[in-house]
Formats: sequence, C-alpha cells, structure tokens
Amino acid sequence: MTSRTIGGGMRRKYRQKSFRNNLILKNMIIMTIWTGLSLDSP
Repeated sequence: MTSRTIGGGMRRKYRQKSFRNNLILKNMIIMTIWTGLSLDSP
C-alpha cells in the first residue's frame, strides 16, 4: 500500500518535470524560429 502510493507520487513528480522540460524546449524552438524570421526580414 505505502510503496504503491510512493511510486505514484514519484511518477507524478517526474511527469511534471518532463512536462516543464518539454515546455522549455518548445519555447526555445519558438524563440529560434522567431529570431530566424526577424533576421531574414530586412
């Protein structure tokens, strides 16, 4: 019982971490695309 709850908590924490990392990656990609567009445009 206790081990199962601990595992669920760990999984939830890891999922939040991965979600945050994905958000940062998406922001980085969007920023690079934006900078590329701004550099391309005169």
